[in-house]
Amino acid sequence: MKYQGPILLFILILAVIGISGFIYLTANSQKSFSDGSIAFNYPESFQNSTSPEIIKPESWIHLITLNDDTTIIYVQKNENITDIDNARKTFENAFKTGGFNGEILSSTEETNPDGVEMLECIYTIIDPNNNQKLKYVYLYFKDKKGTIYNIIIYDYELNYDKVSNVADIIFNSLTLI
Repeated sequence: MKYQGPILLFILILAVIGISGFIYLTANSQKSFSDGSIAFNYPESFQNSTSPEIIKPESWIHLITLNDDTTIIYVQKNENITDIDNARKTFENAFKTGGFNGEILSSTEETNPDGVEMLECIYTIIDPNNNQKLKYVYLYFKDKKGTIYNIIIYDYELNYDKVSNVADIIFNSLTLI
């Protein structure tokens, strides 16, 4: 019983060191994207890539595509549409009528910690190349000038936990410049 105090102290010190290391690695394992109007963080494992074919109605301007294995982050903006709901309807129409067997799972209005109001929508479509289900998170919002942005995070449904985690990082770090 005499050795219980030093052992507990040793375990407590190891726990504090472990938690500190986790916080350090989590905080330092992200990169940032900015186009001068918006900025957000994303996991450092993502790299610039070529644009995959994506449901993209006319007048959307592609800004960047990032990928980590099969998980994709696709950022675009539209200076012609002024209403987020109209932007959402345009994409949902493409999901429904584009031969993708798309399904709308949810649509939620949320405000992130920096006060940015966003519409988060979750969709699925069937990948025509291999008949597997893809799951998408779309984040719609406006910059300070009123330009509508759409950040899309997607992967196969079996990797949805990763998609959800990446969407959370982007949602929580997004700022308007």
